[in-house]
Amino acid sequence: MKFQPFLLSLLIAAAPAGAATISDNFNTGSDASWTRYSPLAGFGAPGTFSFPGGNTYRIAAAASPSPASLGPGRAGSFQTTTTYTDFDMNVDVVDYDSSQSSMVVGLLARTTTIGLGTTNGYGLTLGGGAFAIQVITGELPGVTVATAPLTLSPVTQYRVFFHGLGTTLSAELYDLTNLSTPLATISGSNATYTSGVNGLFVYANSTTAGATARATYDNYFTATPVPEPATTGLAGLGLMLLLPRRRK
Repeated sequence: MKFQPFLLSLLIAAAPAGAATISDNFNTGSDASWTRYSPLAGFGAPGTFSFPGGNTYRIAAAASPSPASLGPGRAGSFQTTTTYTDFDMNVDVVDYDSSQSSMVVGLLARTTTIGLGTTNGYGLTLGGGAFAIQVITGELPGVTVATAPLTLSPVTQYRVFFHGLGTTLSAELYDLTNLSTPLATISGSNATYTSGVNGLFVYANSTTAGATARATYDNYFTATPVPEPATTGLAGLGLMLLLPRRRK
C-alpha cells in the first residue's frame, strides 16, 4: 500500500517522542500480546476467543448461569503492558451479531482492577439502540457521559474511534465504506478515572437467561495523543486513512 506523503507528514508530526502506541491487525491468528478477560469462567460460562479467517479477532461471551447474581455474560481482552492517561483508540467491528438485541460491544479505556465485580473504567458501547460513553464501576454501567441513538446492521462493517484528553471523552463511528462522514459523534466530560489500560469487550446486557454476546474485531490501535486539540484532530484523520482495511 502506498501512503500519501502529506498524510504521512501529519501522522509523524502528531506522534510525540515516546508516544505509547499499540496496534494489532490479528493477521498472525493469535492474541499472544493480549490478556483475556473471562470473569464467569469459574462458573461454567467462559469467554471464547477465536480468529475467523486467521486475520480477525472474535470475542464471545457465553450465557451467564445466573444473571441475577453474577450479572450478564461478558468477556474481553486487554493490552495490560501500557497504562494510558490521555488516549486515542480505534478498532474495526467487522461482524456484529444482531441476534441479541440487548447486547453491547466496544472499547474499554482507563481500565483498572480488572476482575469479577471489580473492573472500573470507561466503556464506549455500540448496541442496544445507542452509541454511548459510560462510566463502568465494579463491572456495572453507571453514569452515561454521552450518547446518541444508533441502529447497527449485521451486514455493515464499522470503524469506531474513542478519545480521552483530560476529562473530555469523545467518540466517532464510521461505516468502513465511507470514512469521511461519521454515522455518529458523541462527546462529554467526566473526571471519575484518570488512567488505566485499554481493551475490547462484549457484554450481554440482559437479565434474561440464555443471553449471549459476540463481536469480531480487526485493526486495533491505541496511542497517546498530542495535547493540542487541533493537532489531535489531524492525527485522527491521518490514522483513519492510513490504517489498513481487513483482508477479505
